[in-house]
Amino acid sequence: MYVSKLFEVIRSKNGRSSHLSGLRCHVNDGGIIGVCSPGFQRLVNVLVGMSGDERKAFLQFTTGCSSLPPGGLANLQPRLTVVRKVDSTDGGYPSVNTCVHYLKLPEYSSEEILRDRLLAATKEKGFHLN
Repeated sequence: MYVSKLFEVIRSKNGRSSHLSGLRCHVNDGGIIGVCSPGFQRLVNVLVGMSGDERKAFLQFTTGCSSLPPGGLANLQPRLTVVRKVDSTDGGYPSVNTCVHYLKLPEYSSEEILRDRLLAATKEKGFHLN
């Protein structure tokens, strides 16, 4: 499944979207994790499976805001960038730089681990995961 409308996925009320082909147009891969990589695909699958509240928490975690600007992901500045967190394994947690919308994601071995770690990270307050 390719990603193209991340904001549509994040904003959808029922938590599902049949269109994911546009997300990769609005997310930078930082040259480390490609939009066609298994890790990126796992992230998309996890986002699609999230509830509305979980997606809001994800946005808050990655951007510092719980909602997207008018026009969605396409109008987010700077663009969301997803990179592989170097030297991190299944035991590590994602980290972010919210000022530049930069998500550093370990290469998890499964969607279940990614979901668990990502949700745990979105619930943390403070700077100790950076």
